[in-house]
Amino acid sequence: RWRCSRRTRSSNRGPCSGDLRLNRVYTSRRQTAIAAVTLGYSVEQDSPVTHLDHSIEETKQPLADPLYIQATVRSGMDIRHPGTVIVLGDVNPGGAVIADGDVIIWGRLRGLAQAGASGNQRCLIMALRMDPTQIRIANLVARAPENSPSEFHPEVAYATAEGIRITKASTFSRSQYNF
Repeated sequence: RWRCSRRTRSSNRGPCSGDLRLNRVYTSRRQTAIAAVTLGYSVEQDSPVTHLDHSIEETKQPLADPLYIQATVRSGMDIRHPGTVIVLGDVNPGGAVIADGDVIIWGRLRGLAQAGASGNQRCLIMALRMDPTQIRIANLVARAPENSPSEFHPEVAYATAEGIRITKASTFSRSQYNF
């Protein structure tokens, strides 16, 4: 959005440069995505807009290489990637991580996480401490319970025929996971 005032038009800095604000970075390069997240911007990386009403069929096309982010995903930041996303840090309330593959949070998940955004219900959400505002796997949606648990363990969220289930990571085995 361009908002020009007479003062900015007459300045030597170029047209309207004083009124511009970067809200989101769209990129297909992993290095650019990592740099933008490090600076606190929302990133969308070659991913279509996700809708909850798309088909449930498992995606047959290969996923992009994983995106590694070593930063806290803060409120207002959206990370979108057409593969797996690994966050070495926390996801704060108001922050979102949306991936066509798995979502792995090596930290505390307190925001939104969506795995399998392209419709793959075999994707997982993993976090060292899972206390999300909302989790999504493909077209399934779940909220955190009203009461926070007294003890926290690394947990895995996965899709079943009944909906999204969360279990301790120590008892979860992908080989036993047959949805």
